[in-house]
Amino acid sequence: MTPGLFSPTDLIIDVGTTHTVLASRQNDFFVRRESRVAIRYTTPPRGGPPTAKVEAVGREALDFNDAKEIRVIRPMDHGRVVEATPLDLMLKAMLSQTPGRWGRLRPLRGFGGLVGPPEQDAEQRLRLVEFSQTLARGSVDTIDIPMAGARRLGFSMEDPHGRMIIDFGGGKTCMGVIAMGGLVAWHTAHFGGQDLDRAIAVYLERKHQLIISPEQAMEIKHQIGAVYPKAKPAKLQVDGIQQNATRAKKIVVEDQEIREVILNAMEPLNLAIQAGFRGVTPELCGDIARAGVTLVGGSALLEGLASHLSERLGIGFYVGEDPMNTVVMGAHEMLLENRGPSSGKKPQTG
Repeated sequence: MTPGLFSPTDLIIDVGTTHTVLASRQNDFFVRRESRVAIRYTTPPRGGPPTAKVEAVGREALDFNDAKEIRVIRPMDHGRVVEATPLDLMLKAMLSQTPGRWGRLRPLRGFGGLVGPPEQDAEQRLRLVEFSQTLARGSVDTIDIPMAGARRLGFSMEDPHGRMIIDFGGGKTCMGVIAMGGLVAWHTAHFGGQDLDRAIAVYLERKHQLIISPEQAMEIKHQIGAVYPKAKPAKLQVDGIQQNATRAKKIVVEDQEIREVILNAMEPLNLAIQAGFRGVTPELCGDIARAGVTLVGGSALLEGLASHLSERLGIGFYVGEDPMNTVVMGAHEMLLENRGPSSGKKPQTG
């Protein structure tokens, strides 16, 4: 029997503010794209609503920034759906690009898993579930981020001692305390790596009268950004537009000034983590203090983050192995455990 054509197939869906992941173990793929889509809108000659055609998804969509009749859209912001139709088109275009038979022949039936925070509001979760059911062509389970992360990290579900996991993503921060096989406390803050990017862009405009794009701000963060002093000082040339002018401008920024910007912008994260401990019993707090807090998510890769939080909050913080993929792979393991066996093959990446 051909997987993905006649038998039930699995699809895990993680729709993030900055990146979206589609994965299927039975169809052997793992696809990550930036959550961005370029859509060409064309008005029919005889009138009527414009038609929409996807030109590109992910980073490739940036190539259409200056094209006429094309909008480059980020459908998500701080973990919320802000452009429903573009999100639907982006997800379908991503699925059509997956390797193997799923990308060419849609399965007759399937099952899916949608990753999300425990306290996601009902309207947002319903919208994402509807999109996911269309992709999976079947029922969809919702999987809480902290539980998926705990599964991938190997936390024992039978352990009575509490463990805390924090998923620091591009648009939101989701944390949870796991004990006795369940989620006993959780908190979500709509703060993520994109807020640090915006802080960098605002700083450069105010301090250096330089206007840059969000993508440039992210690149600055990745190249020289840190929240702990670097062992070796670093500099970076940044190209942009002179404020209140139309001419190009170049400046050189140092890691120290970018670090100060990031540190000043980090306070919402510090407050969110403190809020995550509210309602947690003293016994579980003691467990967490002894075991430390595990950080996952793409923004957890920010240099020096764990050391900074350890000093700031007085307990140990550690970055988990493969933090960008921890949650989605843990969710995939949970989905297959509940729904059916896997092929045992290593997924293709794309």
